[in-house]
Amino acid sequence: MRVAVNRVRSEQRSLRRRAAALLRIQERDPETSEGPVPTIIVEAFHRLPARQRLACSLFYLLDLSTTEVAEVMGISEGATAAHLHRARETLRPMLEDQR
Repeated sequence: MRVAVNRVRSEQRSLRRRAAALLRIQERDPETSEGPVPTIIVEAFHRLPARQRLACSLFYLLDLSTTEVAEVMGISEGATAAHLHRARETLRPMLEDQR
């Protein structure tokens, strides 16, 4: 059991590092991305709680399904959906104020 838990945690750390790297690459080199990410979006994203930020990174940046996100994070699909919903609800007012 301990080995399985450690492997999941290791995978979570790896995915967090990859997601952070993707954000840095997208900010720095617009030619290799679909376009530069506005600074306000990056700042708002960094204000999210860690679990919501991780769920969003896995779901939106790495295109994992909610089932895969749940597996990586070691939580249920319902909890994954809740993290994504709360993240969107948190981001919405931050980004609407910037329009």
